[in-house]
Amino acid sequence: MSTVLLIFKDPSAEEMIHESLGNVGYDVVVASNSEAAVRSIFSVKVDVVVVDVALGDQMEWLRQRLRNSDGALPVVFLAPAAAQWLPAAVPERAGLDEVVIKPCSATDIRHAVERALAASHRARPSVVLVADLELDRVSN
Repeated sequence: MSTVLLIFKDPSAEEMIHESLGNVGYDVVVASNSEAAVRSIFSVKVDVVVVDVALGDQMEWLRQRLRNSDGALPVVFLAPAAAQWLPAAVPERAGLDEVVIKPCSATDIRHAVERALAASHRARPSVVLVADLELDRVSN
């Protein structure tokens, strides 16, 4: 199953989403701030990131690191209704990232994760060519 990285400041929301995703078979990794999230991305094979835009000032720093980590790593942004059009809540890659407006249910987030994963599999080639080297994403 896929690995989901949750980045939340609110422990109760993080716990609810962690449980919901874990119950349907996702491996869930939790980070409470953007620095811990970036460490997780580079130390664990993360398939999708779910981030609460309530991280505030850390969001822009985190977005830059996510862009640099893997161009096809999908991100699900959780945004309050009043902030849904702020730069931190607007996905940069249409068709790959998702936005879920709060308040929302754990099911809404799970469905957004599923859509983001499906989009990333379509966006990510199964074989990557680097000079004369051919890497198969499945086995490497």
